[in-house]
Amino acid sequence: MFKKKLALYFEVYKRVTTCVVFAVAVYTAVFWGVGVSFSPWIFWQVILIAAITSLGSVFLSDEGNISKRRAWAESIAYFAYVNVSVMVLGYFFGWYYFNWPMVISMEVIISAIYVTVSFLSYCSDCRTADKLNEGLKKYQRDHEK
Repeated sequence: MFKKKLALYFEVYKRVTTCVVFAVAVYTAVFWGVGVSFSPWIFWQVILIAAITSLGSVFLSDEGNISKRRAWAESIAYFAYVNVSVMVLGYFFGWYYFNWPMVISMEVIISAIYVTVSFLSYCSDCRTADKLNEGLKKYQRDHEK
């Protein structure tokens, strides 16, 4: 159980980190200009944001058969967790100010990253399910003889 949760954490962490680095590149070019210089702390901030938001995928996900209602509730809770975490930490890191264009763009970026990571996770889960089903079919064929 612990190994599965840890593997899930690192898979989500890897995807989130990649998406956040891409988002930071786009966001800074748009709002801060191409001549902006970064403090090395930005890298630690990205690592921290990815680590904190990825934790939610472990704690707010339940393995096994769950109802559609519960799956939606978990997705909404996880999105809220990610949203609050990024908005609060992003504000303290100085990633944005409280003006509407910056706040709205942060929300769009958070949503885009959430959707992208969720889609990639879904695709990965589908590939895993296909491999398991293939293995099961092969096992059944081999043991029917």
